[in-house]
Amino acid sequence: MERFFVFILVAAVFVFGGCESSPQGADGAAEGLSAAEASEDQAPYTGDGGAGKSITILPINGRGLTKDQNILLETMQGEFMANFSNYSAIEVFDRMNLEANYKEIYAGWYDDNSKEMDLGKLPPTDYFMNGRVAKTETGYALQIQISNTSDKRLAVPSYSGTCTSAELNDFTGAKRASRDQLEKLLGKLGSKLTEQAKTELDAAATQQAVEAQVALSKGIEAMRKGTMVEAQSYFIQAQAADPQLAEAASRVNIMSRDISSGDIGESARNRQAWHDDWEKRLAECEKTVMDYMNKTPFPAYLVYSTAIKEEGQDYNRKTMNLSCGEIALYVASESWPAPVMGVVDAVYAGLRATKMAEEWGFGSWPGRSVSRGFALGERIPSYEIEVQLLNNKGEVIAKQGVSLRAGWSTGFDGGRTTARKSQSSSALRFNNVDVNKVSNPLSIKIAKLNGADVEKTAKANSVSVMTVDEYKKTSAYFVANNCEFNAGVLTKCTGDVRAIGGVLPAWFNGQAVTGIGDEMFIFTGTRYLGGSETTEEIEYNRSRRSRIVVPDSVTSIGAGAFAKERVGNPLAVIPLYNLYLGAQGKLNLYEYPDGFSVSLPANVGLAMRPGVMDSLADSYNGNGRKAGTYAWDGESWRYSARR
Repeated sequence: MERFFVFILVAAVFVFGGCESSPQGADGAAEGLSAAEASEDQAPYTGDGGAGKSITILPINGRGLTKDQNILLETMQGEFMANFSNYSAIEVFDRMNLEANYKEIYAGWYDDNSKEMDLGKLPPTDYFMNGRVAKTETGYALQIQISNTSDKRLAVPSYSGTCTSAELNDFTGAKRASRDQLEKLLGKLGSKLTEQAKTELDAAATQQAVEAQVALSKGIEAMRKGTMVEAQSYFIQAQAADPQLAEAASRVNIMSRDISSGDIGESARNRQAWHDDWEKRLAECEKTVMDYMNKTPFPAYLVYSTAIKEEGQDYNRKTMNLSCGEIALYVASESWPAPVMGVVDAVYAGLRATKMAEEWGFGSWPGRSVSRGFALGERIPSYEIEVQLLNNKGEVIAKQGVSLRAGWSTGFDGGRTTARKSQSSSALRFNNVDVNKVSNPLSIKIAKLNGADVEKTAKANSVSVMTVDEYKKTSAYFVANNCEFNAGVLTKCTGDVRAIGGVLPAWFNGQAVTGIGDEMFIFTGTRYLGGSETTEEIEYNRSRRSRIVVPDSVTSIGAGAFAKERVGNPLAVIPLYNLYLGAQGKLNLYEYPDGFSVSLPANVGLAMRPGVMDSLADSYNGNGRKAGTYAWDGESWRYSARR
């Protein structure tokens, strides 16, 4: 029975087994619930958001695009699907179900005349959306339209706009078109986008979101070519870049299950064919991993200190020595090795499920290669850095050359892949500097990277150059300090706020920080035991002052955040205060340090516990929840404009 894969519009607009209806990260809509099921004040729309309606978003056509740009058509389809899912309650057709049903229909299981083969009897979605991107002399023209499935007439006025190359690549063009068509369709259905939703759709997508959609699209393309291990690698990359991208997570789970089953298709029905197919799969896995290890940009932070100190002077030679802390190369992404670990683990589990690995001679895989490439390896780039010391005239008065490396190495232990991080640092020191050229202020400059211009070389190699203070504001610094992040809320950090300079991040792994969790950044202080056996004194060093800066993206602060609540003590205690316990551990003195301050954004929901913390909430609410600095003067919280 010959079958031809002819995809026509009438087939593409049918719902095969269900629609994707799980808004992700849209102003609090819960994962696994439609946006209509989220509470009204959290939904990114008014009314029911089009609940009960459905739409198919077809692939976008391209005209005049280069071969390399064709992947953008797939990513734009994914971006449109995500926007309609996140900002409405309209059920969005799931392209994964389309793939699954075509696979089933054309697998040869059904007779030509069976009802399962009659695509025309499957229920259609209410609307379908299609569009085109065309290259113009000045940029790109984008046309999008939504039609009624029943009569093919336009459901709402179409969108026609232009965008630059940059706007095409960062999804600004797609998001602008999404907002236009969403507003029009929701308006027809009696709903509206909220102002917050409009603001989000008007903004460019984050770098992580773009990387996730591109990786997802490359994975789908690899699936169509039949390179399943390569596809899985891309899906894992997409999931790592954007954990909220539901389609990537679903594809990772489904493909891991398929690969790990041990069976790789209908053709593997005799031992030789089974062996040969598995040998190809192992070789494909090795090639996929090696390509990833050798070609995928490795993000790193080049971090340097700017604290210059004098280390002695030679009066005879008229020179002096200066030190400047350290310069270091840090891993910028903890998830970089995830695709390697994911695909090797899945393929290894599948190989073991066959119970034939030893008989086929693959018992030592992945340690022993089947294709002279290895499924394990390392990526630890080395960089030669030239650091310059400049005086107040901008003159270079000293130089230092530093060699640093950072990266990952992968291994295999106990039936699972492992990944080990490698980072390096070096002391910055400038010896024998001419004292006649030294003039304040002195400054540090990273002049060259691998012998070339820093800016160009760093960008080409995904290296971010920054000072120590700048690094402490990055997500990577928080990851290194074992911080956890869930649905926009910082939920755990092992360090206290002093360890991060008192400045909380506005972004964490590409997601906006919208909340501080309960009992976050608790300060435990230093314990001193003294006096008689019946008296214990616990002192929190009075000299340790702190200013906590909360980013403008935060809308809620949990109970007990920046605090410490002792057992038996109903008072939530702000950090960096002095606490003394008298006989039998009874509280006899309690205070904030004078000068302690919290810099808050506007309109934050403060979940303060009963006790002295209420006074902070009272001051904040009494000042109309204004953005500003709230400082403790020993008696009350004083408000001042944010500094």
